[in-house]
Amino acid sequence: MASTDPNPPRTLSTGASLLLALACLLYIAMMFLILGSEPVIDCGDPASCGITKGLGEVFKVFGGFCTLLLWIVLAILLFAAASRRRG
Repeated sequence: MASTDPNPPRTLSTGASLLLALACLLYIAMMFLILGSEPVIDCGDPASCGITKGLGEVFKVFGGFCTLLLWIVLAILLFAAASRRRG
């Protein structure tokens, strides 16, 4: 028997579920990178000091990239929800 309700309940789409899961993973990655920021650098050996500083910069760039991707995914989810509301 078909429902006669003019406004049937909406379900969460697969794409929105995947974007939400991606946003959660990016948020967790961003939090781990924030918690592990700026290790204490002991520059006893110049070679190891350079490597440690280089890795610190790589993690800083990766953290910025995760943050940027997180905001893009959240914006897509927001616009998708707004377009579903209108349609």
